[in-house]
Amino acid sequence: MIPCIYHQHREFELTCVVSSFGCRLINDSFAAFDAGTLNLIGPLVPHHYWSSPEDSRSSEWGVAQVVQFPESFAAMELFRLPEFSAVRQMLADSRLGLEFDREACAPERLLLAKLVAQKGPRRLVLLLELLERLSRRPFRQLSRCQPPQISAIPAERISRVLQLIHGGLDAGTVPALSECAAKIGLCPEGFSRFFRKSTGKSFVQYLTELRIGKAENLLLHSDMQIAEICYASGFSTLSNFNRHFRRLRGCSPGEFRHSIRSATTKSATLHL
Repeated sequence: MIPCIYHQHREFELTCVVSSFGCRLINDSFAAFDAGTLNLIGPLVPHHYWSSPEDSRSSEWGVAQVVQFPESFAAMELFRLPEFSAVRQMLADSRLGLEFDREACAPERLLLAKLVAQKGPRRLVLLLELLERLSRRPFRQLSRCQPPQISAIPAERISRVLQLIHGGLDAGTVPALSECAAKIGLCPEGFSRFFRKSTGKSFVQYLTELRIGKAENLLLHSDMQIAEICYASGFSTLSNFNRHFRRLRGCSPGEFRHSIRSATTKSATLHL
């Protein structure tokens, strides 16, 4: 299981999900993730990954490879050379969070695994190679605004709230705003301000996107009927579920499932 720990740090972080699926929040970007997801975030970008305990199937489930390197490393004179201009721009873009195209970056995921297994100077050589190669791969910037600085906000406090929300969704009993507020000793109004400042989203917005993220995972990884997925994700009506899904994903749940399965079939055919 990948736990829900909301935090930020001064290092760059490259994360590759090896075997899990769930939801992740990078600054104000909330989306589902699964095996093959590759993200690069810059310093002080708040983030967390969450996979439900019910998804844990073995000791090999819930595995992610993570590489962190300090700002001082990226500020070396080496990165000022013209040959590193693309890398320099990629690192600057990562301050709003990046997600790489999973198919295009399959070789880079293998290189990342090799880097993680290395020790000593060889690890630094592989890191430079990996950054250079990633700078030439397709990626998209995730966030729309500068990340909030949560250094003055107890990360453990917001993490407790997020664990309560995620755990409630898994159990089918999502806590109300007032319950979450009481959990950390705030009034509802103060909690609403605290939650938005910490996550960049309102409580209702976060909860809706979390439910859609769970629905997306079920559409990808189960054969449940769409109506079943609607209720399993915490929506009370199918029309409400369809409306929010289309607003956030640009298509209906049925269209989303069909497009993903068609893409998977074409990919498998190409690799035969």
